Amino acid sequence: MVLATVCMWVYVNHDTAVIYAFGCFIAVNYSVFLRLKRSLLFSRIAICCGPSFSFAGGWVLRHPLVSVPPQVVILFVAQGIHLLLKDLPDAEGDRRGGVRTLFTGVSPATLRWLLPSLWAVPYLLTSVGAWFGLWPVRYHLLWLLYPVGLQVIRTALRASDPRERELTREFAQLYASLFVLGNLALYSSRPFTLILCALSLVYYLVVLAWRLDRRQQSHSVSSLLQFIARGVPRRLP
Repeated sequence: MVLATVCMWVYVNHDTAVIYAFGCFIAVNYSVFLRLKRSLLFSRIAICCGPSFSFAGGWVLRHPLVSVPPQVVILFVAQGIHLLLKDLPDAEGDRRGGVRTLFTGVSPATLRWLLPSLWAVPYLLTSVGAWFGLWPVRYHLLWLLYPVGLQVIRTALRASDPRERELTREFAQLYASLFVLGNLALYSSRPFTLILCALSLVYYLVVLAWRLDRRQQSHSVSSLLQFIARGVPRRLP
């Protein structure tokens, strides 16, 4: 990361190097030195930077950093809210083990209204921004993904064993990826962008189908699709 930052400063432009420098700082201090991962707040903020930094990094290849479009805020806020699902399936086990997460002190009844409300925040943000002219009106189309987010929440609340919890996380990852790709497609609705987003989704599904990722998942695309279609089934094939 340090070498990449220096190369960007020397051979590309200074704005790109600034993005890399922030990424380097977060990557190093997440696990060592400041150990951001020990903080419930700062660990989430660090991981939230992923999609927004990628967007900003691509932008500054052609434009000044200070002119980054306001759409980057949607990516940051949405990533932070979507990350909340990471801890939800294990909330009961975390509570018994004394591990502190956002959900260990929240009752299931409260979660049933809290999570859908939180999940609506990125969509409300897109609508408010469109009304104020910060981005095009077509950003209202993101609301088409909100029912998918509600299904993610439903499966997370009902997951009862390790296999279901893993499938819930995969479903949440797929949903978050669709949200990011949807933002990019709406931001630049040109054929190249649409093709790139479609190829990214295909790549994601191929990696999942061939189990090439580092987690060596035990489930297949078909079991994930069945899980999504049926909620949380009692028995998974």
